[in-house]
Amino acid sequence: MRYRTLAGIAMATTLLYGGAANANLIDLNGYTGPIQFKFQNYESFTSTTLAPGVQNFGVVQITSIVNPNTGANVWVQGQGGQFLSAVFDGITVTSVTPSSSGGFVTTNSGGTFQVWLGNSIFDPGQGTSGYAAAGCAVGGLCYNGITNTGGTDLLNFNLVPGTTADPTNTLNATVNTLTVPVAGVAEGYADITGGADASEFGTGGFPTLFNPADLHFRDNFCVPGQPGCVGPTSSNWEDFSFDPLDASIVTPVTPVTPVPEPTSLALLGLALLGFGAWARRRQQHRE
Repeated sequence: MRYRTLAGIAMATTLLYGGAANANLIDLNGYTGPIQFKFQNYESFTSTTLAPGVQNFGVVQITSIVNPNTGANVWVQGQGGQFLSAVFDGITVTSVTPSSSGGFVTTNSGGTFQVWLGNSIFDPGQGTSGYAAAGCAVGGLCYNGITNTGGTDLLNFNLVPGTTADPTNTLNATVNTLTVPVAGVAEGYADITGGADASEFGTGGFPTLFNPADLHFRDNFCVPGQPGCVGPTSSNWEDFSFDPLDASIVTPVTPVTPVPEPTSLALLGLALLGFGAWARRRQQHRE
């Protein structure tokens, strides 16, 4: 009787107050300061030829978070059973110009990202069929194994101007060809727009030609199959690309004890009354 009663009270307390209050936020072990997200992109375009109006979309697997000053890992994929992934869309080519050093320079507008925290890794080998499996159209802000598994929408951000004097250019890219897949680099800035963990990130920490931005990134494009280009070879993604994304953590995540609702308080009260009755009976048996 004793063990069943105490176990029941422990269970009630866990349910009421949450046994793992920090489980829904990324745990950086109290770290504050600059960070870099290391990631692998799997992406496609709405056309096989880059030209104004063509859009870029895809999914992101975040492999680690590091301290850029030391190179030390602050977080790695799977740490504490946590996995970070992202979906993005709406990056639209606005101009294409031949580069004096070879290749082409593209400017782009738009770009929306959502970073999700879940308890399992998604499968990028689904290719673009992962969109339909999640119940949305190809190129939307959802993907099977990222947005439909009960995870947390952790951080949202939009690309903003800042890499060139063009106030509409949110992503500046240099590519080797206009025929997809392409190799090259892209650079841009972003502002945080929301997400469950948005308050943990610093804002305005990256100077631009316009307003200070919250995030800065450099995206390195590579062609599937080329040396060092990692990705699921059986998928139909047209391009792969990789890190880093620069950010800053200003407030360490700390466990928060939820305030119980009145019904929960009543249940806890009943549990405590039961414990009191058990204690009285036990005392009577001793006398």
